[in-house]
Amino acid sequence: MKQALGMAILLAAIGTFFQAYGFSIDGIKPNLALISIAVGSLLVTRIEEGMLIVALTTGILKFAPSPGKDIIVFASIGVGIILLRKFLPWHNSINIIGIISLGTTAFYALLAPHLITQSLFIKEIIINNVIGIILFVITTNLWHNEGNNSRAR
Repeated sequence: MKQALGMAILLAAIGTFFQAYGFSIDGIKPNLALISIAVGSLLVTRIEEGMLIVALTTGILKFAPSPGKDIIVFASIGVGIILLRKFLPWHNSINIIGIISLGTTAFYALLAPHLITQSLFIKEIIINNVIGIILFVITTNLWHNEGNNSRAR
């Protein structure tokens, strides 16, 4: 379990740093911090571990004495993802798509509702999901391989 938390924290830190430095694909800036929280929520088992991931990503994105509306909304969506994940009935490979799509939609709905009708929104959901699926596959394969290697010792 500690390996899963460590992997989720590493993923959140790397993803959020890339986002903070303006990573984009064809002019679209994927929400790597949100993706990191979504993937991390599927790796960890305890809500407290998920909250740690949200706190880490929020702190990296905006380390300030008084957070703005955007960071409060982001943190709230992150907490929502962590709590929602526990109630999703499908396989994690399906859950990741739902979590990322819902999180991205909530982010736009609360901070930039006028952009939901634009192609930018759909493109970002697609890019976020593709990145999320890739990261989910990579991290779960690494996690399972690490678990198999530690059992063999």
